[in-house]
Amino acid sequence: MSRTSPANRSRLPLWALTAVLALAMGVVPSTASLADDDVDPTRVLVYSGTQAYRHGSIEHGNAILADLATRTEAFTVQFTEDPADLSVDTLSGYDLVLFNSPSGQRTGFLDWPAHVCTATGVLCDRAPLDDAQRTAFINWVGCGGGVVGIHQAMDAWHDWPEWDELVGMVFFSHFQAAEAEVFVTADHPTVTAFGGQGDSFLLYDEHYTFLDGEGPEDLSSDVEVVLGIGEFTDPGTELRQGAFYGDRGALAWTSTFRGQNRTFMTNLGHHTETWDMPEYQEHLLAGIAHVAEVRPDPACVTALGNS
Repeated sequence: MSRTSPANRSRLPLWALTAVLALAMGVVPSTASLADDDVDPTRVLVYSGTQAYRHGSIEHGNAILADLATRTEAFTVQFTEDPADLSVDTLSGYDLVLFNSPSGQRTGFLDWPAHVCTATGVLCDRAPLDDAQRTAFINWVGCGGGVVGIHQAMDAWHDWPEWDELVGMVFFSHFQAAEAEVFVTADHPTVTAFGGQGDSFLLYDEHYTFLDGEGPEDLSSDVEVVLGIGEFTDPGTELRQGAFYGDRGALAWTSTFRGQNRTFMTNLGHHTETWDMPEYQEHLLAGIAHVAEVRPDPACVTALGNS
């Protein structure tokens, strides 16, 4: 089995990547409202609010996002941990929201997966938004507002069905971090830093599993998985955990919310060491660029604010 290590593969320097991103943002997709040919930098709001478990990589990741914004000038960025900022009034000033490992309000002592939350209604990770706030956010997404999710964004807010739909898959569980072979499963701009379809690399991180029968075909018809997990390098870990991931279990994917926007989700990012990888940073930059090819419709957002 051939393996390609990102650390040994030649990659685009940041100046070249910036040029590629600028070109990518000028592509005209067929859904929602679009930016002009002379595209302004993408306006990104990073939300990393946590009401329960907090990843130690959040501050490090936010610092890297700020540095990438400065160095590439491909996007501007502001940071918040206040759920009130996920309002139409605030979001009207942004093109996309990047959720850096948020967590919700726990009503029990465990972070139960979504199917348990649905069954019990009490022990789960609840979104820190009331019904009106949730509706307002989904309406902004419906205007073309983009969403990027990192790591725990896929394990957040189990009591909000539209959030699962927006993510594109339903979190089930995870094991302790381990090294595994990760495959590039599509020729897509969001993963070119890792190689072409069929290439692979080794990554030590915390890899999530998702519920069978509640994957892309049930939540969104246009999910494209771009990274998938292979075998764990330690035989004992593979024996204990491998079967839970299936064949090329999803680690990163693109989608839309009902065809109205663009989304990009990556499970990678539990560890600060992952954030420090140049390939991972390019992965995030390309994900932001992909999502930003569709911008919110100003008239639609204004109408929401007036409603």
